[in-house]
Amino acid sequence: MYPKRYLKEIGVKNHNPAVPFTTDKSKYKKSRLESYMKEREDYGFDSRETWSLDTTFAFWLYEHIRMYEDRASEIINFKAEGSPRFDVTLWDGTPAKLTQKEAMDVIKEYITAFAVDGGALWLMGDPDFALQFEKDQRTKLQAAAHIWAEILPTMWW
Repeated sequence: MYPKRYLKEIGVKNHNPAVPFTTDKSKYKKSRLESYMKEREDYGFDSRETWSLDTTFAFWLYEHIRMYEDRASEIINFKAEGSPRFDVTLWDGTPAKLTQKEAMDVIKEYITAFAVDGGALWLMGDPDFALQFEKDQRTKLQAAAHIWAEILPTMWW
C-alpha cells in the first residue's frame, strides 16, 4: 500500500496514517495495534485517520483526483471544446469559471500548498509569519473543498 505514488510526486514523504505514534518500547504499542486492527475490521479504517482529518481528507482528495485523471483521460477528452464550466471562487476570493480539468488542477495546487508548502514553518522563527501562512493554507484547503463540491457531480467516467 505504501509508498504513496501520487503524494511522493508533490514531495510528501513517508505519509502513512497506519503507523502508530508509539515507540517500540511502548507498553501500549501491542494493545493499540490490536485496537486499530479491530477498528479496521469494523469500519474499514481506524481512528488514526481522524487525528488530522484535514490532512487525511486533503491527501485522499489529491490521490483520487490524480488517479481519476490517469484513468478517465483514456475515455474523456478533458480539452474538448464546449466543456461545461463551473462558477467557483478561488482562495483569494476571485470568482472564476473553470472546466472540470481546470478545477482539478486548482484543487491539486491548493492541496499541494496546504500539505507541502506549510511544513515546518514554526522552525523559521517568526510565529506571526507562520500564523498568517497557515491561515492562507487553510483558506486554500477550504477553497479546494468548495471547488470539489461544485465539480463532484461530474466526477465519473
